[in-house]
Amino acid sequence: MGSNVVPLVILVILAVLVIGWGIATRNRIKMMEVKVEEAKSGIDIALIKRYDILTESLNVAKGYASHEKDVLVQLIEARSGMSLQQTKAVMENQEKAIESLKLVAEAYPQLYSNQLFKELQEQIAVTNEHLSAAKRTLNSNIALYNQKVVAFPASIIAGLIGCGKLEFFKETDEKKKQDVHMNF
Repeated sequence: MGSNVVPLVILVILAVLVIGWGIATRNRIKMMEVKVEEAKSGIDIALIKRYDILTESLNVAKGYASHEKDVLVQLIEARSGMSLQQTKAVMENQEKAIESLKLVAEAYPQLYSNQLFKELQEQIAVTNEHLSAAKRTLNSNIALYNQKVVAFPASIIAGLIGCGKLEFFKETDEKKKQDVHMNF
């Protein structure tokens, strides 16, 4: 009976180690999911800030070009829980609004020289940089998550709990990916 106990103890120890590893791996995957969601939230925050700044810019511009406001009022307010596709659509819509606002400013030189308008334009630039940083953070967290869920043996646990690769956040405006040609 004593010789049968040793293999049984070894099997129990191995089972406990495998179960412990499985639980630890599942917890790491779930923590990475939280980091991805946190990074998405960073994009939402930057979009909301940009929306607020654009709204303020709109109010300043209204005094100079009230008929132009319709273009800017079509902004979509960013909300938590959006998919990456919905977030991209919000960004594209805000980019269009920024371009429209620049056109309004060019049409009304007094607006362009207005100090408040200049400050708002600077805030838009800073917010756009924050948005870019949030996109980089999101993609970094997605990369870490994807590496974890596709690497063996963690991929076994990922498959068991229904976790798969996530799609990276990509720029959809092909024009922005092309080289800028400057003519002097």
